[in-house]
Parts: sequence; structure tokens; C-alpha cells
Amino acid sequence: MKKIKSLTLILLATIVLAGCAGQKDRPDIVIELKPNKFSLSKIGQKFDLIFTNTTDEAIQIPADPPALEYFDGNGWIELQQNIQYVAKYNDTWIIQPGEKQIHESKSLSSWLSAYDFDYVPGKYRFRFGEWYGEFTLTE
Repeated sequence: MKKIKSLTLILLATIVLAGCAGQKDRPDIVIELKPNKFSLSKIGQKFDLIFTNTTDEAIQIPADPPALEYFDGNGWIELQQNIQYVAKYNDTWIIQPGEKQIHESKSLSSWLSAYDFDYVPGKYRFRFGEWYGEFTLTE
């Protein structure tokens, strides 16, 4: 009987720990682009950049121009910024717990022109510090 109780406690502890470990993968900041799908022929379309803090702590996100990455089918490749567009604002956006901030943006083309890349259809993402917001370019 003691063995059964011990095994039951070990099993319960394993289940609880496994559940806690899975929460580490949950993003603390969700970044969305709305819309998140753009046609190469209409790349001048405006979009909203939405930051949602899913934690119980305020989080600071660098307000500097984001890095841009392209998914080449095997992994994410960081694209090179044009020297003339490199700017640092030394500023941050502070997003409070549970808060959703919506930043109305310029056109996507104004953001993409900061990078030296011949755009093709595929998956891209803007990286703000350690957080990502993905979008897709289509024909």
C-alpha cells in the first residue's frame, strides 16, 4: 500500500512539473501585424503593430527600428539594414501587465526600404529585442 501511495505521489509530482515546464514556452509579449499578409504589388499598405503583454509585470520593448528576418525554408536569416536607415532612438515602449498597445504604422514599404533585400514571397518577421511579429508576403 505504501508503494502505491509513493508511486501515486511521484506520478502527480511529475504531471505538475511537466505542466509548469510547458508554461515557460508561452510568450510573454505577443506581437501582431494587422493585417499580417501583404501582396508584393500592394506593399504600400498600412498596418497596425499590436503588442500584448500576457504577464503580470511591465515589460520594456526597444523602440529602435526592429531587425527584419526572412525564413528561407531552413531557418530565419537576419536581413542587413541599409546604412542610411540605421537609427537608434534609445527609447523603449513600456507595456503594462495585460495591456494591449496598438501602434498605427506607416506603409509596409517604408519599413522594408530600410533593408537591403530583393523581396520575394515568403515568411518574414520583425524582431524587437527578443520578441517577434511575423507576416507573409505573397505574389
